[in-house]
Amino acid sequence: MSLAPQNNLSSSASVSDAPSNSLRDRLRAATLARTGLTPYEWQLDVAEALVQDKDAILIAGTGCGKTLAYVMPCFIDPKTTVIIVSPLNALEQNQAAQFSKWGLRATAVNAKTLSETPKLIEGISGGFFQVVITSPENLRSPQMLRPVLTNPEFTKQLKVVVDEAHCIYLWGPKFRPAWDQIGDVRKLVPHRVPFLGSTATAPPVVLDKICTSLHIDKDDHVFVNLGMFRENLVWEVNIMDASRPLVEQLDFLIPNQPTIENFQGDERILIYVNSRDIAHIICYYLRRLLPPHLRDRVAVFHAMRSDLAKEWLLYGFVNGLLKIMICTEAAGMGCDFPRVHLVLQFKTPDSLISWVQRGGRGGRDGMRCVCRLLVEPSIVAQKGHKSVEEHASGKCDEDGTSSDGDEMEVVYQKKCDTTLREYIMSKQCRWKFKDDYFQNPPHGEPTAECCDNCRNDASQPPEPRTIPPAAVPVPNQHPPTPQVPATAPRAHNRTGEHLKAARVALLDWRMRAWKRDWQKTTIYPQTLLPDKVLDAVAKSQVVQTIDDFSRLTTPPWMLAADYGAEVIALLDQEDSKHERAKQEAAMATQAVKEAQAQLQKRMKDHKARERLKDKQRKVRTDYEAQKKKRARYEACINANETWIGRPPKKASSHSPTPPSSPTPFLLEMGAQAGPSGECTVLGSIGQAVVHPDTHGHASGSENMPPPGTA
Repeated sequence: MSLAPQNNLSSSASVSDAPSNSLRDRLRAATLARTGLTPYEWQLDVAEALVQDKDAILIAGTGCGKTLAYVMPCFIDPKTTVIIVSPLNALEQNQAAQFSKWGLRATAVNAKTLSETPKLIEGISGGFFQVVITSPENLRSPQMLRPVLTNPEFTKQLKVVVDEAHCIYLWGPKFRPAWDQIGDVRKLVPHRVPFLGSTATAPPVVLDKICTSLHIDKDDHVFVNLGMFRENLVWEVNIMDASRPLVEQLDFLIPNQPTIENFQGDERILIYVNSRDIAHIICYYLRRLLPPHLRDRVAVFHAMRSDLAKEWLLYGFVNGLLKIMICTEAAGMGCDFPRVHLVLQFKTPDSLISWVQRGGRGGRDGMRCVCRLLVEPSIVAQKGHKSVEEHASGKCDEDGTSSDGDEMEVVYQKKCDTTLREYIMSKQCRWKFKDDYFQNPPHGEPTAECCDNCRNDASQPPEPRTIPPAAVPVPNQHPPTPQVPATAPRAHNRTGEHLKAARVALLDWRMRAWKRDWQKTTIYPQTLLPDKVLDAVAKSQVVQTIDDFSRLTTPPWMLAADYGAEVIALLDQEDSKHERAKQEAAMATQAVKEAQAQLQKRMKDHKARERLKDKQRKVRTDYEAQKKKRARYEACINANETWIGRPPKKASSHSPTPPSSPTPFLLEMGAQAGPSGECTVLGSIGQAVVHPDTHGHASGSENMPPPGTA
């Protein structure tokens, strides 16, 4: 029985110039007896290198049979122990189950297996298990396998295999530093223990990193490079429409009138995403397009799912119970999914290596599989140019342009791995591009179906359709508010307290909506309404319809069709409250101004009255002083004494009490009205009394002392 089509594979190296036929024959016979599979020559190369304690690097495409080569030495020597370093616990369990089917004693070492088998480490140290699968963290942990690696008996026939070795480059040292430190284990084991780095994608920079990290001598190791060409994979790139929510552009996956027959075939779909939140949003959206009895055919797989859920999902997908699985990197490494005819990558991954790894999960059984990369418009949208010198120094001319003659570099709206962007925008055969980048060995000419660039009519998804949210109600889903424009026109951005109030209201709504609809999932509130969208919506007052959300941010808010009406109604209420508050504040300000004006008027009147009272008091004071002075004068005259100075005037017999309504002029002059209407003007020296005569004319008298009087 053959493992894979032989003409897909070619080895670029062998173990030695004169390989041991007897050893290879033994490996071939033992493998056939245990597995029923006839190993390829390259698998024999790898296995022979491990048996002969030689370091090795293996580059072979996904689904080519790398795993079998790891354990073939165990078929001919039961005392051999192979430690396989794996990136994911789910992958560890699957590999252990596969090895057990081949008659090998295999186990995974992680928190779950240790809790189930307390003496597991003791059994490994004693040599009971032939294959041990673990993570780099557990390999170096003092509570896990580190003490086992210092056991001389255990390391006599030890082989160390680093599966998915490209993770050393992608994940270490920032994401998972233990991957960058796997090579430190060589300090604990004898020098003769061989290390094998295995991956499907290793361009020169990744290959160099693998050798450096694992301390593999670049001039003294076995290098087997099969490349990653698989003629049954068709690679495509589609640029998504910037004017529509990106998630709605997956509508083509669901038939217009889905039936059970659409989901009973052997073909399956893998959708890869870059985060758990997006995975749940896509699952939620696609399920809305399905009738209730078919919604469980779409599921989400990621690292945060429980072990039981992961096992059920893998079983359901392998056995056809699931049609579409949306997954993160957790389902991308080492999982063998049969009958996958379409692999989608929703939004660009972090590198071309990641995309090739994920796309390679399709077509594992040899069936034709389309690997389609769905790219955000901002990845290819230009926002300007920079010269090479400007790019390096961050400088440009005063007018903002580069110097004449400088080579110009395009600046794009969104950052992206340079090689991946070149791949996306390339017009040449996509296999040719990957051959050049990964330095694949020569392979057969690709067919006309190898990629979208090599076809005359590039494959495009059908025109996406839109299903109103109310057309397919979702269980336990709060019905969306009808789409209506906001009642008040919004022409400007919110600022100050208005902006702060709108943002607080949106934060409160986001938490309430999350508790209402998503609390029982692993999605976070920030995914329901991302902070970037929340800030933009809170600031802008031009959002009056659901369509306005598509023009507000790039990419548009993916859940605008479901929650946009609620948000518009909420902001409309906030704007109304703000307008009422403004009106109330304006009325309060006007009332304060009127009160201040009245107060100022009262204060002015009060001061005027006080001035009048002061003048009246002065008149009385002058009158009393003059009266006293006249009294002293008369007393002096009566006593026949000499009065020095001018004699004072005779005081008026009338009281200086002011009239009830004196004329302003007379009041200013200190005038007083007499009892019969006469007006008395009091002076500082004398007093003049004006009386009306019988003819209506005023007459005056002035009493002065006789001239010459002393």
